[in-house]
Amino acid sequence: MKTSFFSIPKGLALRAVTAICIGFGCTWPLLLAMDLVSSAALCASCCAFVALLYAVFDCMPRLRSAVYPLLFAALCCTVWPYRSQLQAFSHALTLFVNGQPLALAAYSRVITAILAAVLTSFGASLARSDHAFFPLAFLTVFELMIVSLLGLHADTASIVPLLAALLLCARAPGVSSFRLLPMGAAALAITLAFLPVSSSVVPSLHAFAESVRQTIDDYFFFTEPRIAFSLSQTGYQPFGQERLGGTAFPTDEPVMEVKTPQRALLRATVKNEYTGLAWADTASGRRYLFISPRFSSLRNDLFDQSRPPQSALLPGSRTLSVTMRADAASTLFLTQRFTSPSGRGIVSYFSPSSEVFATRSLHRGDSYTFSGRLLDASGEGVRNAVLASLDPSDPYYDTVKSVYLQLPASVEQQVYEIASELTESYSNDFDRAAAICLYLQRGFSYSLMQNEPPLTRDFVSWFLLEEKRGYCTAFASSMTVLARAAGLPARYVEGYAALPDSDGVARVIQRDAHAWTEVYFPGFGWLTFDPTPGIGSAPDYGGSNTSSDDPERQPQDAPSGNDPPPEDTPTPAPTPAPTPSPSPTPAHSDPAVTPTPEITPAPTPAPTPSPTSTPSAPPPADDDHSDPSSLLLALLALVVLILLIALRFALTSPARIAALYRNPGDQLLIWYIACRQALSAMGLPLRPGEAPATYLLRCQEALNGRITLIKLGKALCMARYAGRRLKPVTSKKAESIYRAVYALLTPAQRIRLHVHRFIHGISFKGE
Repeated sequence: MKTSFFSIPKGLALRAVTAICIGFGCTWPLLLAMDLVSSAALCASCCAFVALLYAVFDCMPRLRSAVYPLLFAALCCTVWPYRSQLQAFSHALTLFVNGQPLALAAYSRVITAILAAVLTSFGASLARSDHAFFPLAFLTVFELMIVSLLGLHADTASIVPLLAALLLCARAPGVSSFRLLPMGAAALAITLAFLPVSSSVVPSLHAFAESVRQTIDDYFFFTEPRIAFSLSQTGYQPFGQERLGGTAFPTDEPVMEVKTPQRALLRATVKNEYTGLAWADTASGRRYLFISPRFSSLRNDLFDQSRPPQSALLPGSRTLSVTMRADAASTLFLTQRFTSPSGRGIVSYFSPSSEVFATRSLHRGDSYTFSGRLLDASGEGVRNAVLASLDPSDPYYDTVKSVYLQLPASVEQQVYEIASELTESYSNDFDRAAAICLYLQRGFSYSLMQNEPPLTRDFVSWFLLEEKRGYCTAFASSMTVLARAAGLPARYVEGYAALPDSDGVARVIQRDAHAWTEVYFPGFGWLTFDPTPGIGSAPDYGGSNTSSDDPERQPQDAPSGNDPPPEDTPTPAPTPAPTPSPSPTPAHSDPAVTPTPEITPAPTPAPTPSPTSTPSAPPPADDDHSDPSSLLLALLALVVLILLIALRFALTSPARIAALYRNPGDQLLIWYIACRQALSAMGLPLRPGEAPATYLLRCQEALNGRITLIKLGKALCMARYAGRRLKPVTSKKAESIYRAVYALLTPAQRIRLHVHRFIHGISFKGE
């Protein structure tokens, strides 16, 4: 049977009106919630235009699919004038998230058009269905939750169009009005009715509400200051973060337990700038949510998640777990190459310096897991993997060189000469870095007893040319400076070295705090070099897997703390040459000095390390098979829970509770309690024994007089102590004061207020 090109289907007008009601009922509350200055007429016009477009194409079945490209073209025409303001819009959105919505108001028209088009399209799809009632009922309750959470001035009246659409669905073809009208009445009862609100606290609901509040803060509003890990907290940097050197006094206090199959260097902080006296992190000006898809490219670059492209020569990832045995900073301890950090109550962020941290400080008992490669330069096959993956066109290499080749003018010329003489006979960057590492391991002695370096001299220069003994901070600093002087991008890393016992658990103490160096190789990424004597990290040095800087915890062949530098150890120490080769100046290294990496391997100055055992594959993960019936029950429980939460939010509205009482004095007290809750969410709680008038005056002064609260305090005094019966207009004025206070709340403060109100309700018992 042929269908006509143009025909008006039955119920077209009803579906169009339903689509308009759904679109407007969803869009308008959201615009109010975002404090966008947009007219209701503009919102309704956009919804009507989209609904009309769908209705026209419903009359032309053969062209019905054309509505989507036309609608997309209309949206593009709306957004096109703003194409040059994407960065400004991003900044405005950031300000809105941080409680400053004024900047976003400049884009209210385009936001109105986009929301109206998208939501009305959704409404048009629902209106075509004969079973739209239950999706609409859920959408109505969801909008009610948004209204209650974000505190719209129109309250639930803004979702009346959604309720109208819900009732219109009862007249849709093929749907029994007799069966749906009672359900519509039930939805109206949930939305408009309320029950007496109890101020008692249900522990399970309280825990749930706190979990929701914390999750929202962690994922959307995390701007709190934080404390990063530093070796100065462990006793290995006695002069603090501003100065290296001095005698170290580490302790045996427990830090964490790590399940790891072999020795693991767990990095915490990465520092890029050497000042001549200490290291500083000047690259961590921003923070990024670790799981955010928006920053996946930056995350891949910082953590070498896609380098090298072929890693068959490298050991596979292993699953490591960390359990804290003491309170610590918010920094997470991870290997250099890792993926999938996860822990209960731990939301991960990362910085441009590649530090990973949680939104709170770590506490005793906290635990998290991750998949990491236990990889350093001494590993079997690492040298071959570095040379095989060499890629001078690595796009990230230029960024690395611009940050990790800096050296201050305080570095003495002899340091540059040492770097030049150590590396001049090698044809690739890996062997150059290995030669520097071996030079420090064999030419200097380990000791926790170190003299105080002079303030007028560069620390690394003093250590290499005069002191010649020290612990991990001195060796890691020297390795990083010498590598940079040789043109190798390098950075200074602090963290812990975890050496497992026979049961596969490393019980890390403060003595296991450590510092080492990471060198960047184009095409391969960052690679760990550990130049501290007795630990072993160069590819031609057969070191053992020790885990700390404490001489007592070193292997027997490691140098003791007070031993002088060995005299008979073959060391590629620099010898004065009659005509030394040119070296870069201390202040600015010449890019021409940077050696060009070559793939051809060169012989190393010492024998190749003995092969280490290849890590066994991680145990297979447990299969996750879900029972469909349990999923259905869980989904049903979630829907019921959302309905109950929405009902609770509706019942705790101060306007509805005040309407329960006929006495203006009781209504005034309800609005005062609502104001007090809002002020507490702003950080202005009522002090014990403080009178309402005194409290409101203090809050008014704290808000710099932006709101006049003292009038509410005077009205309370007249009602409670003078025995005067108030006029109804007094309650209206109190409501306007509450609205004004509420308008000052940031989104995070509003969420905090409604979580408190959800748990405790509004009651003037005890007032």
